[in-house]
Amino acid sequence: MIIIYTTPTCAYCPMVKKFYDLKGVAYKVEEAEGTEYTELAKEYGTHVPLIYNTKKKLGMTGYNIPKLLELAK
Repeated sequence: MIIIYTTPTCAYCPMVKKFYDLKGVAYKVEEAEGTEYTELAKEYGTHVPLIYNTKKKLGMTGYNIPKLLELAK
């Protein structure tokens, strides 16, 4: 499952969601807060969107189309 951690002021978060919608990728949206986000942010950075694939145990921050596609495979 793909989880997208967002904030209300994130400019790239809607772009990531729209990209995954167009590609037919299922995802869940979470606020960028709490223990899970904090632990992931230690590894991938505190920027949003923070996108994490729970099956692959891989994540990234930002809007990078090749990396978004890699996470969604």
